[in-house]
Amino acid sequence: MAIKYSNHFLNQVIFQANYNVPVIKTEINASLKNLCEEITGQSLYIGKNTNINVAADQPVLSTVQNRYLFLGKEVQVVVQGDFVQVINLKYTDYTHFHGIIEKVFNKVREVYNPGFSRIALRYTNNINFPDGSTFDFDGLIDESFLNCLLKFKDQGLARSVGQTFMTHEDGDLSTLFTYGFSNSQFPGKIIKREFLLDFDCYRTYQEPNFNINSISEITLSIRNKVNELFEKSIGEKLRTLMHEEKII
Repeated sequence: MAIKYSNHFLNQVIFQANYNVPVIKTEINASLKNLCEEITGQSLYIGKNTNINVAADQPVLSTVQNRYLFLGKEVQVVVQGDFVQVINLKYTDYTHFHGIIEKVFNKVREVYNPGFSRIALRYTNNINFPDGSTFDFDGLIDESFLNCLLKFKDQGLARSVGQTFMTHEDGDLSTLFTYGFSNSQFPGKIIKREFLLDFDCYRTYQEPNFNINSISEITLSIRNKVNELFEKSIGEKLRTLMHEEKII
């Protein structure tokens, strides 16, 4: 049984595929550029990344590579020599977003044919409310998180977060899970009622993978894992606020 919510607290969802394509450091393929401009509704902006390498008894080496930015209001795309990102700032439905991911990913494969070392989706949920007690998340967040994070709430907390790394047996996936009172006002004391649930879930390859024929199968498996972890992290009160719908 799948679960769908009418409302959510997602700040952004980021897709990232890692590779190594040196030619992108100096130029971007015209057809990829055109696709990214069409998807985002924004023209290309070229930024610069400077990498500095320092080694003992060696001169300092610095390299500069281009960073190609398509900064739409809802969807953004970032392309550089070692990865491509698709960022959804106003997430509504996974089918729409995954369709955009597939277009960008397939175009990168078509024009560069890279070997991919990592495929990831990161879901950043900021559970926040404009009123109520700052630390009142009873029934909203699983109490096992709250018990340890609130231990020192009377000691002027400025930030209280935990981090868990998981290697899942199913699907060859790993997740870096960050949770807690990250505090948007840091380093000031926590005064806003907000709680972070940040899931960075990914699949890595020991050798560059040139044979990813369906990115949608991978992104769907990652999404399903994140959904499972999200459900373990929240309480029934939050499900009610998000208007839970169970789908057979």
